[in-house]
Amino acid sequence: MVVTRTKVKQYNSTRKIVVCVDGVPVCITTSSKRAADIAAYLEGYDVEVADGKIKRQLDKVRGGHLNGSKSESRTCKIRG
Repeated sequence: MVVTRTKVKQYNSTRKIVVCVDGVPVCITTSSKRAADIAAYLEGYDVEVADGKIKRQLDKVRGGHLNGSKSESRTCKIRG
């Protein structure tokens, strides 16, 4: 599982950070700290994720339910 964080330009020169797992976008955030927290949570670290909807989605991805593949290895690399 490869976790990537990418800054993308939005309308009116604002920037958002997209967190992707194996090239599939998982969530979008404005804060780089929150993006780092989400990446750490996906790696398995004990990080507080306050948003319940995002946490449920991250639990699905973290559990290996992304694209129906449960047998993937659990090693993570962060590219940023």
